[in-house]
Amino acid sequence: MRRPEAELRAQQAVELVTQRRQVEDPALELKGEWKPPDQVARQLGGHANAARVETILWLIGVDEAGGLTGAVLDRDFAIWWSQVESRFHGNAPDLIDHFTAFRGDEAFTVLQFDTRAAPFVVRSPDPGDDRLEVPWRDGTRTRSARHDELLRILVPRVLTPSFELRGARLIFGPTTRDGVDQWYLDLSISCYVEAPVDSATAIPDHRCCASVEAAGVAPIALGGVSLAGRQGSGAAPTNPMLAGLAPASRIETVHSGDEVVLITGPGRVRALASGRVSKSVLNPEQLEDVRVRFSLEAMDLDRPIVLAARMVHDHVSKRGQVEMALDPRDVGSVS
Repeated sequence: MRRPEAELRAQQAVELVTQRRQVEDPALELKGEWKPPDQVARQLGGHANAARVETILWLIGVDEAGGLTGAVLDRDFAIWWSQVESRFHGNAPDLIDHFTAFRGDEAFTVLQFDTRAAPFVVRSPDPGDDRLEVPWRDGTRTRSARHDELLRILVPRVLTPSFELRGARLIFGPTTRDGVDQWYLDLSISCYVEAPVDSATAIPDHRCCASVEAAGVAPIALGGVSLAGRQGSGAAPTNPMLAGLAPASRIETVHSGDEVVLITGPGRVRALASGRVSKSVLNPEQLEDVRVRFSLEAMDLDRPIVLAARMVHDHVSKRGQVEMALDPRDVGSVS
């Protein structure tokens, strides 16, 4: 994960915290302050063992309950990190980047770790105790890993594709059903997915869900969720040696099947959903802080892929349709 991507994910998490909303990302850990090395080693090892993703982020100076408390890197960081590493038996998660980020005038620290060397084993913090432990994060607590969890660490993990938001559209259209005035909702999100070539990730439509959220309004669940790959999605390699011959066909990397999408490499994916809501529930022209969310449960992955985006008002058509577009701040954000 490049630093701009890491900082974007961190800033999105901080925004949720400042709005008193829950951060639902198993690859993120929030700490209100710098913790003792013994405590950090066990929690970091448990997080890295259970994450099942290549990289995890720790935000220091961000507390889910207390908000942005602030924490900066200083000259003692190298000493603190060497003490954390010393608590591991063998390798610690690789600290691949660390930097200070700002939210307004408040600073917080972002630590990025590579987890591919799992399992991580920690020593007992008690002097004279030679016991070792494979820690495991379970919700908000850290405990010893069970037998089945050890197997999950050792079995080669399926790498989760990353989804980069390229566009989104949300339309509220007036309609009537059974004499009740309603809004129909059409939602579409366009993403560029990055996945290793020759990998295979299958996402069935029936394991996906979508919703629309706005300030002061109960979440609106959408149905009819479907995924589709763009025709010819993927790369089109060229070779000067082939000049004058028929053009090479595009490499198909995102395949649309019968209610399923199969991703075998980088390419484009569209997610679609629809729904209805009574006009008495909301007026889309007055909605604020509108967010859309897709949750995609792929086969063979331990956690869902969550696509979340902020929406901004675009225009109202002559037919009374209220249209919203992807907030420019979220273009290029990665899930």
